[in-house]
Amino acid sequence: MATGVTLFLELKRAFRRKRPCALEPHCWADLLPPDQFSFSSGHTITAFAVAVSLGGFYPEMLPGLLFSAISIAASRVVLGMHFLSDVLAGAALGATLGAIATALIS
Repeated sequence: MATGVTLFLELKRAFRRKRPCALEPHCWADLLPPDQFSFSSGHTITAFAVAVSLGGFYPEMLPGLLFSAISIAASRVVLGMHFLSDVLAGAALGATLGAIATALIS
């Protein structure tokens, strides 16, 4: 998770992509984003890193963990906090980090 947080913070600084809710002022969600940049989704990176790493050790839980991670990713798009590409990249990065963590610990 720590690697994921470091990674998404660096990506946000590098890309500086505005959030959808900043570009489209009539987003239905009145939530305040944690920061002003969109790419990539830190929530999604973290959710997939945790889901894949825990699923590596508890395979019977993997479907539920992935459902939870996908739900978190979808909520970020629905709430207007991220573009679809932000969460797809976050899912790929998080799943990769989770797989690497599982391999290192195994």
